[in-house]
Amino acid sequence: MLDGGQRGLAAMRELDGSRADGVRARYVPSGGAAALVFTGRVAPPHWIDGNDVGQGAERLQNSDERERDQSRNHGFNVLPLRDPSSDRRCTRGGLTAPHSRVRSAPMRWALLAALFLTMLPAPATAQRSPVILSTTTSTQDSGLLDVLVPLFEQKTGYAVKTIAVGTGQALALAARGEADVVLAHAPALEKKYVADGKMLDRRLVMYNDFVIIGPAADPAKIKGMTKVADAMKAIAAAGARFVARGDNSGTHALERALWKLAGVVPQGAWYIEAGQGMGATLGIADDRKAYTLTDRGTLLAFQKRVRLSILLEGDKPLLNIYSVMQINPSNGPRVNAAGGAAFADFMVSADVQKVIKTFGVDKYGQPLFVPVAGANEEQVGAKE
Repeated sequence: MLDGGQRGLAAMRELDGSRADGVRARYVPSGGAAALVFTGRVAPPHWIDGNDVGQGAERLQNSDERERDQSRNHGFNVLPLRDPSSDRRCTRGGLTAPHSRVRSAPMRWALLAALFLTMLPAPATAQRSPVILSTTTSTQDSGLLDVLVPLFEQKTGYAVKTIAVGTGQALALAARGEADVVLAHAPALEKKYVADGKMLDRRLVMYNDFVIIGPAADPAKIKGMTKVADAMKAIAAAGARFVARGDNSGTHALERALWKLAGVVPQGAWYIEAGQGMGATLGIADDRKAYTLTDRGTLLAFQKRVRLSILLEGDKPLLNIYSVMQINPSNGPRVNAAGGAAFADFMVSADVQKVIKTFGVDKYGQPLFVPVAGANEEQVGAKE
């Protein structure tokens, strides 16, 4: 965004050579500083006073002597846009203004022109602040945001800056006022933030499910099991390698809950905490020929790079629900509440739900997510 002085300089360049009532204005550099050069012999109105001019109005030292020098210099009258020797702040414009009345007619015209130029409107491109979306790595890794964000930007005129981290970090950023809207998948944690007043208007957007994948050799023999708790117990009992996200994400929170459900405290050389997003965790598990917990959408997006197979799926605790939440403006002075609300409304709109319903079908033969805007979690569980 240009400040008043910059806009004035730009406008002066555009006015170079223009004429109005016999006065010709030019923009020229003068001793390393910009200056207005006026020619012509038109008397200005008697009421123009240098003390009444804000930004751009500067006093020339020894003005009478300079005027005589300027008149000998081809009749030009040069007004520097800023005089470092000026020593008083103008209460209106915020810049230095003269102590005495300006007597030179050309100088008065210059002051009037400078005032006019600083009143030009700011560019329209500065009207809207960007929307900061704090979300999970799974929405980013799946490729869904690569489709939805451009649609939102085109429809609303907002630009979106995406921060893709674990759900725990995504919610913490928003609670500190460092994001405008959150798209996450950790229902219990989300509800806590809503109860604390940090997040507002939690609404379901979509769901898919988690699966446990592992090497074809299946050392823990979990293939064919139907209960995820039984599978977790078997992995721990066999001491088979398991790669955890280890990043306080929604996936990591679910994994900890599953270990608790199985009555197991995971520890030892077999338990590897990656501290990475879902895509990177899949890569590590594949390299180590280990088990891991992943959402189905990210697994489909990475299926050509991962040789591990789905060994357990379909149990109710593996349901993976995504919600969108607005940020309480009191979380910080820079929260873009209007932009965040616009994005949240966009995610649950009928048009976007249609996009989600078919996303992934052309590439993977099945959708990566199921849209559920307007539903509650009990209904989603019943569908599963």
